[in-house]
Amino acid sequence: MAENKRASGGPLLPEQFFDFYNKEEAKEMLWKWFSATVTDGFSNLSALDKENIISLYERLNQLLDGVNGSVKPKPEDHE
Repeated sequence: MAENKRASGGPLLPEQFFDFYNKEEAKEMLWKWFSATVTDGFSNLSALDKENIISLYERLNQLLDGVNGSVKPKPEDHE
């Protein structure tokens, strides 16, 4: 992933998220993020990797907002 994909705008739906990342690319960035976190290796990442991880976080946040907004609450049982 060589380009900057910083998030802008509102919530995303899953199909919109995948306009920015293919599945393998997202999995690779999640692994870098996770392994850098648990090994305390974040400072060893390149500036581009750090920027891409921030971008992925922002897009995942938008995706969660979009999915949350698209799920209709279930009617509660009133017994």
